[in-house]
Amino acid sequence: MSSEAHLGPVAATDGHDHEHDDDDADPETALVEGLGGQELRAIASLWQRTGREVLARFGGSSMEPTIPPGAEVLLRCGGAPCRGDVIAFVRDDRVILHRVVGLSAREDWVLTRGDAHALPDVPLRNPEDFVGRVSAVRKGGELLPVPPPPRSPARWLALCCSLPLLRVAPRLAAFEIRALLAFRRWLIYVPRHLFQRTFGRRS
Repeated sequence: MSSEAHLGPVAATDGHDHEHDDDDADPETALVEGLGGQELRAIASLWQRTGREVLARFGGSSMEPTIPPGAEVLLRCGGAPCRGDVIAFVRDDRVILHRVVGLSAREDWVLTRGDAHALPDVPLRNPEDFVGRVSAVRKGGELLPVPPPPRSPARWLALCCSLPLLRVAPRLAAFEIRALLAFRRWLIYVPRHLFQRTFGRRS
């Protein structure tokens, strides 16, 4: 199961009361469910042009403890991302929710990271991948401002290794980050698989 905070299959509403609508399906729910990356980018572009605000729920644990899995967030579409923003963006066939930890002055790349992770994501290079930023998180029945990111030496060190190279050689930095992410997956999944195979046979 992926830990990335991604948009669930029944996730978005437009924030209005549809209690008396003839159609039971919320407009955005009908649009985002089961769509691929190209269709999601087209919807994101439309929402940005209209400055859409949506209430959405995201699964996955990569934004913990800032945004627990399934928590409702207010997503404001349009504008440009800033460092520290929690943004939604399209990657492959999913909408991902992560925090901006770096970006270029020319806006030709944006570096994101889940608050639960030390390593950043592969940089965003396509402006069409950007959907919007999270302006509030629902906690205890209220929509509250997004908390600041957690801090740790590992998070600081990961950015110190990534950002300088990204500023001078974005392609090389992206390759480095992909290699580190692959190595992290190997460290997590290979020992777990070996453990399950070894002790699963004994049980």
